Amino acid sequence: MGKKNKEVLIMKQSYQVMSLTLLLLAITGCGLTVVDLTAPTMEVIEYMPVPMEDDICGSVESTVFQLTGGDQLAFDVIFKDNEALSQYKIDIHNNFDCHGHGGGIAPKIIIPSVDSQTEDLAVLDLVEISGTETPASWTIEIPDNVTAGNYHFQIQVLDESGNDNPGANFFALKIKNPTDEIPPIITAEEPSSSSFTAQKGEVIRFKGEVTDERSLSDGGNGILYLSY
Repeated sequence: MGKKNKEVLIMKQSYQVMSLTLLLLAITGCGLTVVDLTAPTMEVIEYMPVPMEDDICGSVESTVFQLTGGDQLAFDVIFKDNEALSQYKIDIHNNFDCHGHGGGIAPKIIIPSVDSQTEDLAVLDLVEISGTETPASWTIEIPDNVTAGNYHFQIQVLDESGNDNPGANFFALKIKNPTDEIPPIITAEEPSSSSFTAQKGEVIRFKGEVTDERSLSDGGNGILYLSY
């Protein structure tokens, strides 16, 4: 390489270093805002009743609150964030159909209106909070004539940047009605196995029997779900 070419290469390298230096100075001068990507947390002080392991929709879950109509669900927690809290949400809704979320009533199914109909437990509250550490205490009354079954229970906290952790602080409720604590029994004849395969266009037939120690129409909730 000739002397002239070496000088050109050195000049290019010097220019690149100078450009990088100017860019860093420009960034420093602009005072860039650091983005908050840290999700807030929840420290549990006490739950009443104490959650335990139980079967929910065919799977064992480690945090299940077992309650009966007339009981109370209470919790005492502390919300924390590295910068600033914004709000928390309390959400309780039924999980009667075991599909995860949404209304428990299948499409086009109308529950008859009867005087003895039970009451679904439903809570949806948003509470504004601030600071980096906020305590919160709640007591939720379970209706005396509550609709028995599985429910979802979520405590969700957000900070001012919108960070949250939706998978955390998500629990299950297993609730009984004090007047009837024995669930109905489904005996399936077809399909004969709990798992099977089917081809496109094939007809799948379901056949079986539902039995209970009381009339299935008691409470106005006699519904059989088929979820797939």
